[in-house]
Amino acid sequence: MGQTVRIEALPHARNYDAGRAVPVEALFSLTMETRRLEGSYQAVGDAACAVLATVGVPAWLVKHMGDATRVAAHYVIGHSTAPSYRLHVTVDSTSIDIVVTDYDDRPVAGAPAWLQVGRDNTLQAPGLPPGTDSLTGEPGVTDGLRLHRTPDGHVRLGCRTSWYGPADG
Repeated sequence: MGQTVRIEALPHARNYDAGRAVPVEALFSLTMETRRLEGSYQAVGDAACAVLATVGVPAWLVKHMGDATRVAAHYVIGHSTAPSYRLHVTVDSTSIDIVVTDYDDRPVAGAPAWLQVGRDNTLQAPGLPPGTDSLTGEPGVTDGLRLHRTPDGHVRLGCRTSWYGPADG
């Protein structure tokens, strides 16, 4: 018998019109929050797959990104004491970003300082200009999960992969 995951409310999804001015030139953006429940990583992975399939991402890439989402969620559950965690999926015409984090997005003093974590589990400054997100700010570096932490202990695991947008017609 499999794990039971109870989602108390439907995830809030925002579909952006590509012609509107929005902060990110996104075709679609989803943020979903769930409590740290055993097996919830499977539901989070399924939600990411559903979003990507709906937007028109090819099945092989949906599977790849769904697997990455489940791994990231499983890691965050195991390496954070936060009561909940979030999935962020952003799809634009050239890339897909998947991020799982225990950061709650409540404004404190601006965006968190996401520092890369090396193989020896130490924080590494990415060498990017201040205010640049180290997940998306390095052109040409795509694919593969990358771990980041803030100096105050928040964790996120995410990846960016290239794609060529939805097929026209």
